[in-house]
Amino acid sequence: MKQIDFNSLIHSVSYLLCYQDKIGRDFMITESSIKFPVADYLTGIGTPLVQIELEYPHPELENKRIDLVTTDKETHLSDCKIVNAFEFKIVKTETKYKAEKQRIFNDLMRMYLMNVRQNVTSYFMIVGKYNDYMSCFRNITDFPAKNKTQEIPDADGFYTEWFSFKNLQTKVFNLDNPKNDEYKDIYQNFIDTYEEKNSHSKLILPNKLKTVCKGLSALSKYTPNPYVGGLWEIQTAE
Repeated sequence: MKQIDFNSLIHSVSYLLCYQDKIGRDFMITESSIKFPVADYLTGIGTPLVQIELEYPHPELENKRIDLVTTDKETHLSDCKIVNAFEFKIVKTETKYKAEKQRIFNDLMRMYLMNVRQNVTSYFMIVGKYNDYMSCFRNITDFPAKNKTQEIPDADGFYTEWFSFKNLQTKVFNLDNPKNDEYKDIYQNFIDTYEEKNSHSKLILPNKLKTVCKGLSALSKYTPNPYVGGLWEIQTAE
């Protein structure tokens, strides 16, 4: 199998969502819409279909599933080890509100647990309409319209605590000393919600969490793609 080109992977997903949007099926676009182009991309670079599984049971969290995993399985009947794990989100208006921030953090923690307890390379991808991605995820409300000369501003706001928006740059953030009460509530709510439903093992927040920006859509101020996104690897920082 070839190495994953993360920018190509994001573009593959974005282009398919653009196609769905253009033929009037934007109402059908959900997080599940990301799984199939990702699976198609992975088979295209040589991953055997038998090694790709959707909605895979999370080995550390009871009654939770991972959006997509790749394994080292050789046949349908053989045992396997998970190699890569992916969680997906669609950017929407609600992304700027606390409930969706919680869902995104929950995904980061689910991937962290796969990394630290299962030794699995774990990723989080988020994709959405250009305007939603810019304003609700990157918190850029004055991004230039087409054909304007000013540069696209840097990302700002809530999600810059968790994600870098520059390729290959790392973001390390403290969970034991949250930046403010909103982050504190989100971190504690993960434990409160997941602990009572989980009998596999005790859940403890790490002191720190690390994300590495692996790929981003190119943002053009002249002809922006209708759908754009980014992908980060989730790692332990301890």
